[in-house]
Amino acid sequence: MLYGISPFAEVSGAELGLKPAMTLSSKVISVRQIKAGDQVGYGLSYQAPEDHQLVTIAAGYGMAIPDPRIMEPLCLLR
Repeated sequence: MLYGISPFAEVSGAELGLKPAMTLSSKVISVRQIKAGDQVGYGLSYQAPEDHQLVTIAAGYGMAIPDPRIMEPLCLLR
């Protein structure tokens, strides 16, 4: 059995038979509404395509989270 994530953007790890190597859990520390066109993030690197909620979680470099400027935001809130 292999663990990890897919090195390919167009193919998921599950499609390659990979199992998740870890999970990350955190707490929501802020929820706010943003409007289409609003820019947020490091260097205002994200521009909202439509009105939606912006959720900030308590996580960062000390938790081995990659630099947000080089990764897509992807999160499941429960």
